[in-house]
Amino acid sequence: MDAAGNGFNIVILDACRNSPFTRSWRDTNQGLAQVNAPEGTLIAYSTSPGKVANDGDGRNGTYTGELLRRMKASDLTIEEMFESVRPE
Repeated sequence: MDAAGNGFNIVILDACRNSPFTRSWRDTNQGLAQVNAPEGTLIAYSTSPGKVANDGDGRNGTYTGELLRRMKASDLTIEEMFESVRPE
């Protein structure tokens, strides 16, 4: 992201599935680890670090489905959009 030269980056992580790369000798924690990002980066997680989010019933997980629905609201700022997804 630093190399892209953008002033602002958005990363959205939906951890609704366990890692397929788990090995028996590795840690058995599920979900995503916390990520530190360069300055000017917004990281949105579907759940807390180390947790797994709800898969939902459709093509996307619950978090991604709500994001897609809320992104269509043109009257929301990016902060308001993410805040409106959180309770769902």
